[in-house]
Amino acid sequence: MKRILCAHLVSWTCLLGLVSLAAEASSSREAQATAAETTVETTASKIQGKVDGFGSLPRDDWADAAAVFPSLTENQILSFDFGALLAPDEPMKAGPMSTDVPGNVYVPRQSEKYGWIPVTLEKESFSIYLKAGEQNELFVISVKAPFNEAVRKAREKAPAAEIVKLMKFGKLGFAPAKDWSKERNANIALNQSRPKATNLKWTRSKASSSEADIVLNLEETPMSRWLISDLDADPKTSLRVSSTNFAGKAKLIFARSKFNSNDDLVWMRSWFPTHERPSQLQVEGIPAALEAVKWEDTTNITWTGGDKLGWATVFIEAPKTAPASDDEFLSIEALFLQNLVAPLRSIARPRMKTEWVRVEDGRITLSKAPAAKSTVSLVFLGGQRLTDSPNLVDAEELHVYNLTK
Repeated sequence: MKRILCAHLVSWTCLLGLVSLAAEASSSREAQATAAETTVETTASKIQGKVDGFGSLPRDDWADAAAVFPSLTENQILSFDFGALLAPDEPMKAGPMSTDVPGNVYVPRQSEKYGWIPVTLEKESFSIYLKAGEQNELFVISVKAPFNEAVRKAREKAPAAEIVKLMKFGKLGFAPAKDWSKERNANIALNQSRPKATNLKWTRSKASSSEADIVLNLEETPMSRWLISDLDADPKTSLRVSSTNFAGKAKLIFARSKFNSNDDLVWMRSWFPTHERPSQLQVEGIPAALEAVKWEDTTNITWTGGDKLGWATVFIEAPKTAPASDDEFLSIEALFLQNLVAPLRSIARPRMKTEWVRVEDGRITLSKAPAAKSTVSLVFLGGQRLTDSPNLVDAEELHVYNLTK
């Protein structure tokens, strides 16, 4: 239950300029069950490849991996359509057994030790599914984590925030748009070094033990799509954010979220203080939120907007399936890998969205009451400017409220 607190933090903000905290925290066992929900369109072509650029990987107690994604359109982001971020599972050898991990994950061959036990990790290729005839940019994010400490925290069932804080984001790779269905392989190089280009100072009250802060950078690609260039799941008062070599727009996102004793989201508040690429930026405080958000009955959700201008919608995530397995039956390698990919599974869970309404309407009426144990969240996107429609470029604030009964 407590394994993916920060996974949700990463999912809404990471892709909407949003952090997906609306979903109830889930364990790696629940994440495995979710894999069965992943489907592939019949018109999609399977593309396989390797990620180049890891270099020689010594036995240094740091496990390295990468994930490959297509860049996302603004419409996909505003629809929370993150299915492209999770390819169907593939088996991967994990010590004396196999474990299923998303196809778009790549693990270069490497050897580590858990205590005195030798461990080998490798997933020889990644797989993604893209429509034939469609132009897609591909990007890859590399990450590393201290192997022994990550396994120990996973076995202790530590909150995911503790596990994610161990991860270090490395180089990015980017491949320009083309019809990838014509490629026999899609090898991608880690070719973006991501220099720390922006100096930030976030002045705010100290987060309590039930709160979590995050900062990330979302950047526009040459196709006017979006990718993540940096993420700090445990930001300090002074920090630096990486950027790519692209010259497009960038959205710096600051967010604070509050959880209850079960690690369920109570609220999340985030804001985007600039559309440009500043060399320095100082941000003050925590944004104000909508007021008096509540259920009036099983289908009506109301709130008070104050002077806010913008748009609101409701996201509904279906009840989770029963756990597929138990951590106690996983090998050391499999336990590490399942916790490494759990945030990705959380991001890509299917969600239903209502139509956007203007926030001054103060009400959303659902067509029917959500199923029992569904996760229901109200999302506000806007700020102090009136826009003709919800859009990422003009967004100034994002608030998420967990309304699950």
